Amino acid sequence: MPKYKYKARDKQGKLIVGEINASDLNNGRSILLQNGLIIIEIKKSFDVKLDLIKKISVFKPKVSLEEQLMFNRQLQLIYSVRMPILKGLQFIFDQTENSILKGVVKSCMADISEGKEFNYALAKYPDIFDKSFIGLIKAGEMSGELEAIFDRICEITEIKAENRTKIKSALFYPKLVIIFIGFIFVIVVFVIIPKMKGFYDNFKIDLPFVTQLMIKFSSMLMSPYFIILELVISGLFFYYFATIKEIFKKYWYKFSFRMPFIGLLLLQIEMNSFCKILELLLKSGMTLVQSLKIVKETTTNEVIADEITQAVVSVESGKSIKTALQECKNFPPLVVNMISVGEETGSIEVVLNKIASYYRLQIDYKISNLTKMLEPLFLILIFTIVLILALSVFMPMWRMSMAVKRV
Repeated sequence: MPKYKYKARDKQGKLIVGEINASDLNNGRSILLQNGLIIIEIKKSFDVKLDLIKKISVFKPKVSLEEQLMFNRQLQLIYSVRMPILKGLQFIFDQTENSILKGVVKSCMADISEGKEFNYALAKYPDIFDKSFIGLIKAGEMSGELEAIFDRICEITEIKAENRTKIKSALFYPKLVIIFIGFIFVIVVFVIIPKMKGFYDNFKIDLPFVTQLMIKFSSMLMSPYFIILELVISGLFFYYFATIKEIFKKYWYKFSFRMPFIGLLLLQIEMNSFCKILELLLKSGMTLVQSLKIVKETTTNEVIADEITQAVVSVESGKSIKTALQECKNFPPLVVNMISVGEETGSIEVVLNKIASYYRLQIDYKISNLTKMLEPLFLILIFTIVLILALSVFMPMWRMSMAVKRV
Protein backbone atom coordinates (compact mmCIF):
# COMPACT_ATOMS: atom_id res chain seq x y z
CA MET A 1 0.00 0.00 0.00
CA PRO A 2 1.36 3.49 -0.84
CA LYS A 3 2.81 5.71 1.87
CA TYR A 4 1.88 9.39 2.27
CA LYS A 5 3.88 12.06 4.08
CA TYR A 6 1.86 14.62 5.96
CA LYS A 7 2.08 17.76 8.09
CA ALA A 8 -0.83 18.39 10.43
CA ARG A 9 -1.78 19.98 13.72
CA ASP A 10 -3.64 18.30 16.57
CA LYS A 11 -6.45 19.85 18.65
CA GLN A 12 -3.86 21.62 20.82
CA GLY A 13 -2.20 23.16 17.77
CA LYS A 14 0.94 21.02 17.99
CA LEU A 15 2.68 20.38 14.63
CA ILE A 16 2.88 16.69 13.70
CA VAL A 17 4.95 15.35 10.80
CA GLY A 18 4.75 11.71 9.80
CA GLU A 19 3.79 9.00 7.32
CA ILE A 20 0.66 6.89 6.89
CA ASN A 21 -0.33 3.96 4.69
CA ALA A 22 -3.40 4.61 2.54
CA SER A 23 -4.97 3.27 -0.66
CA ASP A 24 -5.05 6.75 -2.21
CA LEU A 25 -4.80 10.45 -1.35
CA ASN A 26 -8.46 10.81 -0.32
CA ASN A 27 -8.19 7.75 1.90
CA GLY A 28 -5.11 9.31 3.53
CA ARG A 29 -6.99 12.54 4.22
CA SER A 30 -9.90 10.58 5.73
CA ILE A 31 -7.58 8.70 8.08
CA LEU A 32 -5.98 11.92 9.33
CA LEU A 33 -9.35 13.63 9.83
CA GLN A 34 -10.69 10.59 11.72
CA ASN A 35 -7.71 10.94 14.07
CA GLY A 36 -8.72 14.53 14.79
CA LEU A 37 -5.86 16.17 12.89
CA ILE A 38 -6.03 19.41 10.89
CA ILE A 39 -4.20 18.75 7.61
CA ILE A 40 -1.59 21.25 6.46
CA GLU A 41 -0.01 19.17 3.70
CA ILE A 42 -0.23 15.59 2.48
CA LYS A 43 1.61 14.06 -0.47
CA LYS A 44 2.76 10.69 -1.67
CA SER A 45 6.05 9.49 -0.23
CA PHE A 46 8.57 8.87 -3.02
CA ASP A 47 11.74 6.85 -2.53
CA VAL A 48 13.66 6.94 -5.82
CA LYS A 49 15.74 3.84 -5.17
CA LEU A 50 12.88 1.79 -3.78
CA ASP A 51 10.39 2.82 -6.48
CA LEU A 52 12.94 2.07 -9.21
CA ILE A 53 13.60 -1.38 -7.79
CA LYS A 54 9.89 -2.12 -7.43
CA LYS A 55 9.27 -1.29 -11.09
CA ILE A 56 11.58 -4.08 -12.19
CA SER A 57 9.68 -7.35 -12.39
CA VAL A 58 12.56 -9.30 -10.83
CA PHE A 59 12.15 -7.39 -7.54
CA LYS A 60 8.36 -7.17 -7.52
CA PRO A 61 6.52 -9.21 -4.89
CA LYS A 62 4.63 -11.85 -6.83
CA VAL A 63 1.57 -14.01 -6.45
CA SER A 64 1.67 -16.76 -9.05
CA LEU A 65 -1.33 -17.75 -11.18
CA GLU A 66 -1.40 -21.08 -9.36
CA GLU A 67 -1.67 -19.27 -6.00
CA GLN A 68 -4.38 -17.01 -7.40
CA LEU A 69 -6.25 -20.09 -8.63
CA MET A 70 -6.03 -21.70 -5.17
CA PHE A 71 -7.28 -18.44 -3.59
CA ASN A 72 -10.23 -18.34 -6.02
CA ARG A 73 -11.09 -22.00 -5.35
CA GLN A 74 -11.05 -21.35 -1.60
CA LEU A 75 -13.38 -18.36 -2.04
CA GLN A 76 -15.69 -20.47 -4.19
CA LEU A 77 -15.77 -23.12 -1.45
CA ILE A 78 -16.59 -20.49 1.20
CA TYR A 79 -19.58 -19.21 -0.75
CA SER A 80 -20.78 -22.69 -1.74
CA VAL A 81 -21.03 -23.84 1.91
CA ARG A 82 -22.56 -20.48 2.99
CA MET A 83 -19.70 -19.73 5.40
CA PRO A 84 -19.61 -16.14 6.75
CA ILE A 85 -17.10 -14.16 4.67
CA LEU A 86 -14.95 -13.03 7.61
CA LYS A 87 -14.72 -16.56 8.98
CA GLY A 88 -13.91 -17.84 5.51
CA LEU A 89 -11.17 -15.26 4.96
CA GLN A 90 -9.68 -16.18 8.34
CA PHE A 91 -9.63 -19.81 7.16
CA ILE A 92 -7.85 -18.75 3.93
CA PHE A 93 -5.41 -16.60 5.92
CA ASP A 94 -4.46 -19.59 8.09
CA GLN A 95 -3.95 -21.83 5.04
CA THR A 96 -2.01 -19.35 2.87
CA GLU A 97 1.80 -19.55 2.80
CA ASN A 98 2.52 -16.64 0.44
CA SER A 99 3.27 -13.60 2.63
CA ILE A 100 1.96 -11.15 -0.01
CA LEU A 101 -1.35 -12.97 -0.32
CA LYS A 102 -1.65 -13.24 3.48
CA GLY A 103 -1.30 -9.46 3.68
CA VAL A 104 -4.03 -9.04 1.05
CA VAL A 105 -6.40 -11.35 2.92
CA LYS A 106 -5.74 -9.54 6.21
CA SER A 107 -6.43 -6.17 4.55
CA CYS A 108 -9.67 -7.52 3.02
CA MET A 109 -10.82 -8.74 6.45
CA ALA A 110 -10.19 -5.27 7.90
CA ASP A 111 -12.11 -3.55 5.07
CA ILE A 112 -15.08 -5.93 5.22
CA SER A 113 -15.29 -5.62 9.01
CA GLU A 114 -15.66 -1.85 8.42
CA GLY A 115 -18.63 -2.50 6.12
CA LYS A 116 -16.88 -2.12 2.76
CA GLU A 117 -17.68 -4.32 -0.22
CA PHE A 118 -15.43 -7.24 -1.15
CA ASN A 119 -14.70 -5.87 -4.65
CA TYR A 120 -13.53 -2.57 -3.08
CA ALA A 121 -11.17 -4.45 -0.76
CA LEU A 122 -9.65 -6.44 -3.64
CA ALA A 123 -9.41 -3.43 -6.00
CA LYS A 124 -6.63 -1.99 -3.81
CA TYR A 125 -4.28 -4.62 -5.27
CA PRO A 126 -4.32 -4.16 -9.09
CA ASP A 127 -0.97 -5.96 -9.45
CA ILE A 128 -2.65 -9.16 -8.25
CA PHE A 129 -6.30 -8.75 -9.26
CA ASP A 130 -6.88 -7.20 -12.68
CA LYS A 131 -9.89 -5.10 -13.72
CA SER A 132 -11.72 -8.09 -15.19
CA PHE A 133 -11.48 -9.95 -11.87
CA ILE A 134 -12.78 -6.97 -9.90
CA GLY A 135 -15.54 -6.40 -12.47
CA LEU A 136 -16.73 -9.99 -12.18
CA ILE A 137 -16.70 -9.87 -8.36
CA LYS A 138 -18.70 -6.63 -8.43
CA ALA A 139 -21.23 -8.16 -10.85
CA GLY A 140 -21.51 -11.23 -8.62
CA GLU A 141 -22.13 -9.12 -5.51
CA MET A 142 -24.81 -7.09 -7.28
CA SER A 143 -26.58 -10.20 -8.65
CA GLY A 144 -26.06 -12.41 -5.58
CA GLU A 145 -24.40 -15.08 -7.77
CA LEU A 146 -20.87 -14.93 -6.37
CA GLU A 147 -20.55 -18.72 -6.18
CA ALA A 148 -21.24 -19.10 -9.92
CA ILE A 149 -19.00 -16.10 -10.68
CA PHE A 150 -16.11 -17.64 -8.75
CA ASP A 151 -16.58 -20.85 -10.73
CA ARG A 152 -16.18 -18.84 -13.97
CA ILE A 153 -13.21 -16.93 -12.53
CA CYS A 154 -11.49 -20.23 -11.68
CA GLU A 155 -12.04 -21.53 -15.20
CA ILE A 156 -10.63 -18.30 -16.69
CA THR A 157 -7.60 -18.43 -14.38
CA GLU A 158 -7.01 -22.08 -15.33
CA ILE A 159 -7.10 -21.15 -19.03
CA LYS A 160 -4.62 -18.31 -18.47
CA ALA A 161 -2.30 -20.58 -16.47
CA GLU A 162 -2.53 -23.34 -19.08
CA ASN A 163 -1.84 -20.99 -21.99
CA ARG A 164 1.07 -19.34 -20.14
CA THR A 165 2.54 -22.82 -19.53
CA LYS A 166 2.15 -23.64 -23.22
CA ILE A 167 3.96 -20.45 -24.26
CA LYS A 168 6.80 -21.22 -21.83
CA SER A 169 6.97 -24.76 -23.19
CA ALA A 170 7.13 -23.48 -26.77
CA LEU A 171 9.95 -21.05 -25.98
CA PHE A 172 11.93 -23.30 -23.60
CA TYR A 173 14.08 -25.06 -26.20
CA PRO A 174 15.02 -21.87 -28.12
CA LYS A 175 15.90 -20.12 -24.84
CA LEU A 176 18.03 -23.07 -23.72
CA VAL A 177 19.99 -23.10 -27.00
CA ILE A 178 20.54 -19.32 -26.94
CA ILE A 179 21.78 -19.46 -23.33
CA PHE A 180 24.15 -22.30 -24.22
CA ILE A 181 25.54 -20.43 -27.24
CA GLY A 182 25.96 -17.27 -25.16
CA PHE A 183 27.83 -19.20 -22.45
CA ILE A 184 30.24 -20.78 -24.96
CA PHE A 185 30.76 -17.41 -26.66
CA VAL A 186 31.67 -15.66 -23.39
CA ILE A 187 34.11 -18.41 -22.37
CA VAL A 188 35.89 -18.42 -25.75
CA VAL A 189 36.01 -14.64 -26.32
CA PHE A 190 36.90 -13.55 -22.79
CA VAL A 191 38.99 -16.50 -21.56
CA ILE A 192 40.38 -18.76 -24.32
CA ILE A 193 41.16 -16.20 -27.06
CA PRO A 194 43.15 -13.78 -24.80
CA LYS A 195 45.31 -16.66 -23.48
CA MET A 196 45.75 -18.01 -27.00
CA LYS A 197 46.86 -14.57 -28.27
CA GLY A 198 49.62 -14.35 -25.65
CA PHE A 199 50.79 -17.84 -26.54
CA TYR A 200 50.96 -17.17 -30.31
CA ASP A 201 52.63 -13.77 -29.86
CA ASN A 202 55.68 -15.55 -28.42
CA PHE A 203 56.07 -17.65 -31.60
CA LYS A 204 55.50 -14.77 -34.03
CA ILE A 205 53.68 -16.86 -36.64
CA ASP A 206 51.17 -15.82 -39.28
CA LEU A 207 47.74 -16.61 -37.93
CA PRO A 208 44.80 -17.77 -40.08
CA PHE A 209 42.20 -15.17 -41.00
CA VAL A 210 39.54 -16.72 -38.72
CA THR A 211 41.91 -16.59 -35.74
CA GLN A 212 42.93 -12.99 -36.49
CA LEU A 213 39.25 -12.03 -36.72
CA MET A 214 38.44 -13.65 -33.38
CA ILE A 215 41.46 -12.03 -31.69
CA LYS A 216 40.49 -8.58 -32.98
CA PHE A 217 36.91 -9.14 -31.91
CA SER A 218 38.00 -10.28 -28.42
CA SER A 219 40.40 -7.30 -28.08
CA MET A 220 37.63 -4.92 -29.10
CA LEU A 221 35.22 -6.33 -26.51
CA MET A 222 37.87 -6.15 -23.77
CA SER A 223 39.09 -2.63 -24.57
CA PRO A 224 38.41 0.03 -21.89
CA TYR A 225 36.24 2.12 -24.23
CA PHE A 226 34.10 -0.85 -25.17
CA ILE A 227 33.74 -1.88 -21.52
CA ILE A 228 32.45 1.64 -20.79
CA LEU A 229 30.02 1.26 -23.70
CA GLU A 230 28.89 -2.12 -22.33
CA LEU A 231 28.25 -0.53 -18.93
CA VAL A 232 26.26 2.29 -20.56
CA ILE A 233 24.19 -0.22 -22.54
CA SER A 234 23.62 -2.27 -19.37
CA GLY A 235 22.47 0.90 -17.61
CA LEU A 236 20.06 1.72 -20.43
CA PHE A 237 18.80 -1.87 -20.37
CA PHE A 238 18.24 -1.55 -16.61
CA TYR A 239 16.43 1.77 -17.14
CA TYR A 240 14.33 0.24 -19.93
CA PHE A 241 13.03 -2.51 -17.65
CA ALA A 242 12.46 0.01 -14.87
CA THR A 243 10.54 2.66 -16.81
CA ILE A 244 9.85 2.38 -20.53
CA LYS A 245 9.35 -1.37 -21.04
CA GLU A 246 5.60 -0.90 -21.55
CA ILE A 247 6.20 1.41 -24.53
CA PHE A 248 7.92 -1.32 -26.54
CA LYS A 249 5.61 -4.16 -25.53
CA LYS A 250 3.21 -3.55 -28.40
CA TYR A 251 6.02 -3.59 -30.96
CA TRP A 252 7.29 -6.86 -29.51
CA TYR A 253 3.83 -8.46 -29.70
CA LYS A 254 3.46 -7.35 -33.33
CA PHE A 255 6.88 -8.81 -34.16
CA SER A 256 6.17 -12.05 -32.28
CA PHE A 257 3.17 -12.83 -34.52
CA ARG A 258 5.47 -12.61 -37.56
CA MET A 259 8.12 -14.99 -36.18
CA PRO A 260 8.46 -18.24 -38.17
CA PHE A 261 7.04 -21.33 -36.48
CA ILE A 262 6.35 -19.57 -33.16
CA GLY A 263 4.27 -16.63 -34.46
CA LEU A 264 1.33 -18.77 -35.61
CA LEU A 265 1.46 -20.79 -32.39
CA LEU A 266 1.31 -17.64 -30.23
CA LEU A 267 -1.64 -16.31 -32.24
CA GLN A 268 -3.50 -19.63 -31.86
CA ILE A 269 -2.92 -19.55 -28.09
CA GLU A 270 -4.42 -16.03 -27.97
CA MET A 271 -7.42 -17.13 -30.07
CA ASN A 272 -7.99 -20.18 -27.85
CA SER A 273 -7.98 -17.94 -24.78
CA PHE A 274 -10.26 -15.36 -26.44
CA CYS A 275 -12.89 -17.91 -27.51
CA LYS A 276 -12.93 -19.91 -24.29
CA ILE A 277 -13.15 -16.90 -21.95
CA LEU A 278 -15.79 -15.21 -24.13
CA GLU A 279 -17.83 -18.44 -24.06
CA LEU A 280 -17.64 -18.65 -20.25
CA LEU A 281 -18.70 -15.02 -19.82
CA LEU A 282 -21.65 -15.33 -22.22
CA LYS A 283 -22.75 -18.45 -20.35
CA SER A 284 -22.74 -16.36 -17.16
CA GLY A 285 -25.51 -14.22 -18.66
CA MET A 286 -23.43 -11.20 -19.59
CA THR A 287 -24.06 -9.25 -22.78
CA LEU A 288 -21.66 -9.47 -25.71
CA VAL A 289 -20.26 -5.98 -25.07
CA GLN A 290 -19.75 -6.65 -21.35
CA SER A 291 -18.06 -9.94 -22.14
CA LEU A 292 -15.75 -8.43 -24.75
CA LYS A 293 -14.68 -5.70 -22.32
CA ILE A 294 -13.77 -8.30 -19.69
CA VAL A 295 -11.95 -10.48 -22.24
CA LYS A 296 -9.93 -7.42 -23.20
CA GLU A 297 -8.86 -6.95 -19.56
CA THR A 298 -7.77 -10.61 -19.28
CA THR A 299 -5.61 -10.37 -22.43
CA THR A 300 -1.92 -9.69 -21.78
CA ASN A 301 -1.12 -9.29 -25.49
CA GLU A 302 -1.60 -5.56 -26.12
CA VAL A 303 -2.11 -5.96 -29.89
CA ILE A 304 -5.06 -8.33 -29.38
CA ALA A 305 -6.35 -6.18 -26.50
CA ASP A 306 -6.40 -3.08 -28.75
CA GLU A 307 -8.25 -4.99 -31.47
CA ILE A 308 -10.86 -6.21 -28.94
CA THR A 309 -11.32 -2.58 -27.81
CA GLN A 310 -11.84 -1.63 -31.45
CA ALA A 311 -14.39 -4.45 -31.81
CA VAL A 312 -16.27 -3.26 -28.70
CA VAL A 313 -16.60 0.23 -30.18
CA SER A 314 -17.88 -1.25 -33.45
CA VAL A 315 -20.45 -3.48 -31.72
CA GLU A 316 -21.65 -0.57 -29.54
CA SER A 317 -22.15 1.50 -32.71
CA GLY A 318 -24.55 -1.17 -34.05
CA LYS A 319 -22.25 -3.35 -36.18
CA SER A 320 -22.38 -7.14 -36.04
CA ILE A 321 -19.64 -9.06 -34.25
CA LYS A 322 -18.55 -10.47 -37.63
CA THR A 323 -18.04 -6.98 -39.10
CA ALA A 324 -16.30 -5.83 -35.92
CA LEU A 325 -13.82 -8.73 -35.96
CA GLN A 326 -13.24 -8.43 -39.73
CA GLU A 327 -11.79 -4.98 -39.06
CA CYS A 328 -9.19 -6.57 -36.74
CA LYS A 329 -5.99 -7.48 -38.60
CA ASN A 330 -4.89 -10.40 -36.42
CA PHE A 331 -8.16 -12.30 -36.02
CA PRO A 332 -8.02 -15.30 -38.41
CA PRO A 333 -10.87 -15.75 -40.95
CA LEU A 334 -11.75 -19.07 -39.26
CA VAL A 335 -12.63 -17.28 -36.00
CA VAL A 336 -14.53 -14.48 -37.77
CA ASN A 337 -16.56 -16.79 -40.02
CA MET A 338 -17.40 -19.32 -37.31
CA ILE A 339 -18.52 -16.60 -34.88
CA SER A 340 -20.63 -15.14 -37.70
CA VAL A 341 -22.38 -18.52 -38.09
CA GLY A 342 -22.97 -18.66 -34.34
CA GLU A 343 -24.36 -15.13 -34.33
CA GLU A 344 -26.80 -15.89 -37.14
CA THR A 345 -27.98 -19.21 -35.65
CA GLY A 346 -28.12 -17.96 -32.04
CA SER A 347 -25.59 -20.54 -30.89
CA ILE A 348 -22.51 -18.36 -30.47
CA GLU A 349 -21.50 -20.06 -27.20
CA VAL A 350 -21.49 -23.50 -28.85
CA VAL A 351 -19.44 -22.15 -31.78
CA LEU A 352 -16.92 -20.50 -29.45
CA ASN A 353 -16.49 -23.80 -27.62
CA LYS A 354 -15.86 -25.59 -30.95
CA ILE A 355 -13.28 -23.00 -32.04
CA ALA A 356 -11.50 -23.18 -28.67
CA SER A 357 -11.39 -27.00 -28.88
CA TYR A 358 -10.01 -26.83 -32.43
CA TYR A 359 -7.26 -24.42 -31.43
CA ARG A 360 -6.44 -26.47 -28.36
CA LEU A 361 -5.78 -29.51 -30.56
CA GLN A 362 -3.69 -27.40 -32.93
CA ILE A 363 -1.67 -25.92 -30.05
CA ASP A 364 -0.98 -29.32 -28.47
CA TYR A 365 0.11 -30.73 -31.84
CA LYS A 366 2.37 -27.79 -32.66
CA ILE A 367 4.04 -27.72 -29.24
CA SER A 368 4.71 -31.46 -29.37
CA ASN A 369 6.30 -31.03 -32.81
CA LEU A 370 7.95 -27.64 -32.31
CA THR A 371 11.10 -29.10 -30.78
CA LYS A 372 11.43 -31.55 -33.67
CA MET A 373 11.01 -28.71 -36.19
CA LEU A 374 13.49 -26.36 -34.51
CA GLU A 375 16.08 -28.98 -33.57
CA PRO A 376 17.74 -29.21 -37.02
CA LEU A 377 17.92 -25.40 -37.33
CA PHE A 378 19.49 -24.96 -33.91
CA LEU A 379 21.87 -27.87 -34.49
CA ILE A 380 23.09 -26.16 -37.66
CA LEU A 381 23.47 -22.88 -35.78
CA ILE A 382 25.38 -24.52 -32.91
CA PHE A 383 27.56 -26.50 -35.34
CA THR A 384 28.45 -23.35 -37.31
CA ILE A 385 29.39 -21.35 -34.22
CA VAL A 386 31.38 -24.21 -32.67
CA LEU A 387 33.15 -24.80 -36.01
CA ILE A 388 34.22 -21.14 -36.27
CA LEU A 389 35.46 -21.14 -32.70
CA ALA A 390 37.27 -24.48 -33.14
CA LEU A 391 38.97 -23.35 -36.37
CA SER A 392 40.13 -20.12 -34.76
CA VAL A 393 41.70 -22.08 -31.89
CA PHE A 394 43.08 -25.19 -33.59
CA MET A 395 44.17 -23.98 -37.06
CA PRO A 396 47.23 -22.11 -35.69
CA MET A 397 48.20 -25.23 -33.70
CA TRP A 398 47.90 -27.33 -36.84
CA ARG A 399 50.13 -24.88 -38.76
CA MET A 400 52.70 -24.96 -35.97
CA SER A 401 52.75 -28.76 -35.91
CA MET A 402 53.17 -28.86 -39.71
CA ALA A 403 56.09 -26.38 -39.48
CA VAL A 404 57.78 -28.49 -36.77
CA LYS A 405 57.46 -31.62 -38.92
CA ARG A 406 59.12 -29.87 -41.89
CA VAL A 407 62.04 -28.84 -39.70
